[in-house]
Amino acid sequence: MPVTRRQRGFTLLEVLLSVSLTAVVLALLLTAVRLTERAWRRGDERLAVVAQRFAEGDAIQAQMSSAIPRNTNTPYEQRQLHLISFRGDSKQVRFLSNYSWEGGRNFGLWMVSYRVVKQQDGKEQLLVSETGFSQEPQLVSFLLANQPSQEQARTFGDRADHIELTYLRPSAPGSPAAWVPEWKCDSQKQLPRGVLIQWQRGNEEQDLTLIIPVWEEPQ
Repeated sequence: MPVTRRQRGFTLLEVLLSVSLTAVVLALLLTAVRLTERAWRRGDERLAVVAQRFAEGDAIQAQMSSAIPRNTNTPYEQRQLHLISFRGDSKQVRFLSNYSWEGGRNFGLWMVSYRVVKQQDGKEQLLVSETGFSQEPQLVSFLLANQPSQEQARTFGDRADHIELTYLRPSAPGSPAAWVPEWKCDSQKQLPRGVLIQWQRGNEEQDLTLIIPVWEEPQ
């Protein structure tokens, strides 16, 4: 009686083909698992970066909100100056605060500097530095110095093609509130109402507005 194909079982070629197909399917599954794992890892890294930026932004806001409008009378270059403890232009702001961003502390006084520096590749980066306040002459030198602070600084935000700071001047009779490019410590009698930091990357613009509460230094 002749033997049919069904009775003969699988040929060697069929077995090899089955094993090959199984190996291909397993390889595809393994690749999919690895891609999924990498996607999850990248997602976690992005979330960590976003969380860090939010934390840094909150710390910066806390420090700026704690700016102290300290008034100082001091002799300088044969004239008497009356200074407010806040000075800013488009590339640097210096002020006195009772909040330390570096240590997350809200006690003591800190002389704080945010400054824009140009990197070797032409990009700009915002740096934050702070040092403890000890004596009035130290604050005067800090405010009036034309050179950037030499304190150890840390970066804030991403690099950009252009970074600029402006200051919110409060309204006055006959003068509406406006953003101005400079805040002079020897001519202003009060702190600005806010600081605007702008990052320009090509056609993309990112803004961070830091609000300064209205309050007076205790006498």
